[in-house]
Parts: sequence; structure tokens; C-alpha cells
Amino acid sequence: MVKSGNPRWFLREWRKHRGYTQERLAEMIGTSKGYLSDLERGVRRWNQDLLEQLAEALSCAPADLLRIDPSQGDDSIWSLYDTLTPVQRRQAVRVLKAIRDDESGTGTDG
Repeated sequence: MVKSGNPRWFLREWRKHRGYTQERLAEMIGTSKGYLSDLERGVRRWNQDLLEQLAEALSCAPADLLRIDPSQGDDSIWSLYDTLTPVQRRQAVRVLKAIRDDESGTGTDG
């Protein structure tokens, strides 16, 4: 149960995805295993500075900790998006907007 009022995040999933123990990640960011455990369980609050430290240690963007569950595999939309070039990303966004805006809900023009 998240008691801090912070939104759901994927710290535990990112830590496991990178193969780190709580002890190792805590050491990397200069904190204790207990503090990190509390963060993962939502007992303690995170702030922007901590989010940036964790993201650097986990080799991801701070926003990734809030929006991407790396345990969902390589077929998640964010995993795919991250592999695209800037031109492909713009194309993908246009396609997704077209799907979203399709009034018929069929994904076709007919």
C-alpha cells in the first residue's frame, strides 16, 4: 500500500531489471537498504533529486521510473518507442493519434 501520496512507480521493477540487489542500489545512491525498501513499498516519499539519482544509477530516465514497467518485456509500447529514431517516433505518434481519433473505432477508414 502506498502511504506517501506519491503516484505508482516502478523502482523495484527497474532495480530487478538491472540485476541489482537492494543493498547494491542503496550503496550506489548513498543510502541504506532499509530506506530503499521503504521507497519501493511506498512507505517513504521520493523527491525530484532522489528520482534523478535513482534514474542515473539504473541507467534510465527519471520519467521511466514513473511510467515504464521494464518487467513487461520488449513488446511494451515504451520499450518499442525507445528503439525508434526521432523520425520514426514522430511517425508512431501520428499513427497512434489516428487510432485514437478514429471515430468508428475500427482502425480503418471504412
